Amino acid sequence: MFKVVANSPVSLESMWGSFGALGAGVLGPKLGEHIAVAIANRNLCEYRLAAHAALGKNARVSEKDISEAQVGRSTGAKTAAALSFVLKVVSDRAQITADNVRALHNVGFTDGEVVEIMAHIALDLFKNYINVALCSATIRMTS
Repeated sequence: MFKVVANSPVSLESMWGSFGALGAGVLGPKLGEHIAVAIANRNLCEYRLAAHAALGKNARVSEKDISEAQVGRSTGAKTAAALSFVLKVVSDRAQITADNVRALHNVGFTDGEVVEIMAHIALDLFKNYINVALCSATIRMTS
């Protein structure tokens, strides 16, 4: 993935900047990994799904929680609400309603955290699309 993205230095810089910024965000690495596996599973991105399953272990997310997150489920109300929102945004191409955002507020997410969830979605979609579209065996890109 990095080799493909490196074909565009500005894209690589953007991706690295997003990694750093979101890594220091308030949502934390566990929720970030939950979001990543849910989006990878929805986009049929096996590479990113496997990568984030491994990264989830580093963030102390259990295999069971990773499996549940893949299909948008969690035993924690806050994580479950976030995953439901994430999959709604991805599936419906961001055509969400005030009720969708209110559901996040109802479990304790702030407006800033909602925006941070959207930033995670954007980065994960970019990573998935690079892998699915450009890192496949049928497309050869080298830098």
